[in-house]
Amino acid sequence: MGHRDGIAIVIPSWNGLEDLKTCVASIRAQRSVHTELFVVDNGSIDGTVEYLEKEGIDHFALPRNLGFSTAVNIGIDRTASPMVMVLNSDTVLEPDCLFQISKTLLHDPAIGGVQPLILQPTRGTKL
Repeated sequence: MGHRDGIAIVIPSWNGLEDLKTCVASIRAQRSVHTELFVVDNGSIDGTVEYLEKEGIDHFALPRNLGFSTAVNIGIDRTASPMVMVLNSDTVLEPDCLFQISKTLLHDPAIGGVQPLILQPTRGTKL
């Protein structure tokens, strides 16, 4: 269920289970913000749906890959939070990312959208 100042995180997923696990862990590590996580699986055959069910993550499993935008629209339609962030399943968030985003959006009603700085580090390195 949505929260007045919460952020819905919508993740389209397709055969990226290990990346998705890391992404979910980074979402669960967020501080000082309510998150509503929803994953739309595009017909994965790598155990993604079983993982989502085992972890109790809200999701919708498509029978086949219908594409990124279709998955995003399905996910947004099934969330209730007033703010939405779409993430690729290979994304890792810094622990205060969502707090900073929500603080910025809630501070000024004239701002319609924000985006964090996106970096592409080499796996296994620290920034």
